Amino acid sequence: MRLDNFNGGNGSADIAFDALAFVPGTYNGLKLTGNMTVNPTAPDPAPVEPEEDITDSLFSAAGSSSANTATAAPMAMAATSTASCSTVNHSLSRKRTTACIHSDYAMTEYSNTVPVGSAAFDLYITYYLDPKSADLSQVTTIRLKSMDGTVNSATFDYAAKCRGYCDVTSVDWNGSKTFAKGDTLLRTVTTRFKWTPSGTTNTINPYLSLGGRVNSTSVVNPSEFESAKLDIRCDTEVANAGTGCVFAGYKPTYVMNSKKFPGAAAHIDMMWRKTNIKWGQRSSGKPLTYLGNKMSVDGSGKIQSDRNRQLICARQWKTYSGTGLFSDMWSLDAGEPRTDARSCDEFAFANSFQSAGNSAGPNPVNYSGAECIQTYVRRNADDTMTLHLRPNTTPPTWKEPCGRSSMSNWQNTQSMRPFGDFIKEQRLMEDDGYWVDLDGFTAPTP
Repeated sequence: MRLDNFNGGNGSADIAFDALAFVPGTYNGLKLTGNMTVNPTAPDPAPVEPEEDITDSLFSAAGSSSANTATAAPMAMAATSTASCSTVNHSLSRKRTTACIHSDYAMTEYSNTVPVGSAAFDLYITYYLDPKSADLSQVTTIRLKSMDGTVNSATFDYAAKCRGYCDVTSVDWNGSKTFAKGDTLLRTVTTRFKWTPSGTTNTINPYLSLGGRVNSTSVVNPSEFESAKLDIRCDTEVANAGTGCVFAGYKPTYVMNSKKFPGAAAHIDMMWRKTNIKWGQRSSGKPLTYLGNKMSVDGSGKIQSDRNRQLICARQWKTYSGTGLFSDMWSLDAGEPRTDARSCDEFAFANSFQSAGNSAGPNPVNYSGAECIQTYVRRNADDTMTLHLRPNTTPPTWKEPCGRSSMSNWQNTQSMRPFGDFIKEQRLMEDDGYWVDLDGFTAPTP
């Protein structure tokens, strides 16, 4: 699979057409899928962005001190919660540009070291980042959960703050900071931040400052709470993406249009189902890692993605004559005449650390893509397509480090054409992890 945003060559370099033995038997040209219908005008698939539960037992706390008359309880987070942005369960979750916290905070009044009353608050906190701007915001809703004993009023000193390269530009409290017993009004606090850059990439650490008083007694251990999982990365480095910020720890998902490009999807699906090369498959827990323009580690002087492409799809490679072409469907897709050609599709992707062309990766080839599982995509008489093993190559053991398929250039390149936009929208940078989703693709039974 070649990513369309690659900087490097057409695979013409370093070609060596070594002799390959013909292996007869039932393996020869084995059909790996049933007939797959192609929809050249299929709309782009919907984004896939599941919330990631990053709930810990507690936020990290700093700056606490002992108390004689009033204390504050830490923001307890239910470690077993699976809810995201829940209004019922305590939780901490994130996406690429949003994060949600739901927790509570309590202040207790003491008399001669004996607790005599308390006030407890429910907090629902949402962070909003902008992948196209240096502006960030946080919106917090505060609700009085309970007030008992000697406590008749409580003032909640809540503040959203940040460390690192940022400024708080405005704070808007909607409602009083003081709550009376029986108070049912919600308070909303909107805090706006701005990245103050030093260089082209910086990290911002958001945190919460919590304190206050019950009746007239101030809390003597106000606290600051933060989670490293909410660290924000702002940059101007992503090409043609301007300025923007994301939660870099969240791994975004590239969704392939498998209804338009079932041949490309079938190649990835085959690798996931039949081999240990499961990179990018969310259920395997093995994300792909974006290389960006990282230089190769083998001393060739090439960009690593170009070197990967050269080793897997140029060295010892020849297209297969039975590969199906789809000029008519590509033209329909593009809205103008296009001429299809045979090309080399690889998995894992050339612009991923896990490419078998990367000698520092987890599954490198010894010499070339001839060590991959060799397949081709055929066009059938009814205009469907099927994935087959190549009949002129060594049969697979299914322990190979990669997949290499002779397929339509339309299927190969256009299935990954949106990846360039994905990089910009998700502000994908070197060494970022990401997932691949095949938009519900299931290979039909051969």
